[in-house]
This record gives sequence, C-alpha cells and structure tokens, in this order.
Amino acid sequence: MYKARTFTLLICVVFLTFLFFEAAYPTRSALPALSEAQAAEILRLHVVANSDSESDQAIKRHVRDAILAKFAPANSLDEARIIVLKNGRDVQKTVDEVLKAEGAGYGASLRYGLMHFPKKTYGKQEYPEGDYEALKIELGKACGENWWCVIFPPLCLVDIGVEKLKDTDEIVFESDILRLIKKWRKR
Repeated sequence: MYKARTFTLLICVVFLTFLFFEAAYPTRSALPALSEAQAAEILRLHVVANSDSESDQAIKRHVRDAILAKFAPANSLDEARIIVLKNGRDVQKTVDEVLKAEGAGYGASLRYGLMHFPKKTYGKQEYPEGDYEALKIELGKACGENWWCVIFPPLCLVDIGVEKLKDTDEIVFESDILRLIKKWRKR
C-alpha cells in the first residue's frame, strides 16, 4: 500500500512538473506565425558589426539606435520605404556620422531589397524563415555579430528616447500551477 501511494505521488509530481514547464516555456509552434500577406507588410533592419570586439559591437549599437531614431516617425510601411528610398543618402550620412563620431576608421555599406532571414520571435509573434524586405547595414568588414529587428511595424526592442527598464540579474518565473495551488490553499 505504501509503495503504491509513493508511486502515485511520484507520477503526480512528474506530471505537475511537466505541466509547469509547458506553461513556463511554450513551444515555438504554439506561437502564431505570420502569413505571407503579413510578411509583405514588414520592413526589417539588419546591422552587421565590423568584428566581435567590444568597441565594434558598441559602434553597431550606436548605428542601430541612430537608424531607429530616423525611422521612428514612420506611421506606415510606405513612409518607412520613403525614408530608405527617397532619403537613402541621408540614411547613409547618419551611419557615416556615427562611424566618424566613434572614430571607427572604416565605412559602411547599405543595401535595400529582399533578404533572407532566419526564424525569429519578437514577443509573442513568430517571424518564419524567409525573404523579407529589409535594410541591411554592413559595418567595415561585416564579420561581427549581427542585430536585426522589424522597423515597421516598429518592433525593435531598444531604448530610443524612452525611459529604460531597471537592469537586474534576477529573472522571475511564474507558474500558473503554483498560483492555483496558492489560491486553493487560501480557501
């Protein structure tokens, strides 16, 4: 009898643990993926650093921030396209000014068109692997870590003039199961 209870309790604990991890870490397939029509209404940004050195990575972030600030006023995909297509020299000038201010010692190339991107998740939206309209900025040799996001609709998760979140090393996980157990105990 004791062994049967222990075994039953063990099975319950394993099952509850499985439920906890399913709730805390949803599978990617549970996230909604974009349709082809939605993907056609997106403009992505891809910035590739000169190298993986700390200074080149910092320069990449400064270029990213300057470009995102330039695109911030865009209220539609067409407005974002105009910023790139009609003001391409101004976009290039913005990148060059950042490189000069940072003392980079190298230039940048900008490309615009359909480019291949891997699968990426922003928030609760999955962007499948495929070709997207994009602005690609290659800094120097373009051999470093890259950074990408969605310029329009604006999903680039960085600070461009808004209050920064408080930095913390603490990650807080919440469990719906534990919340239910606590609620049940209060009764």
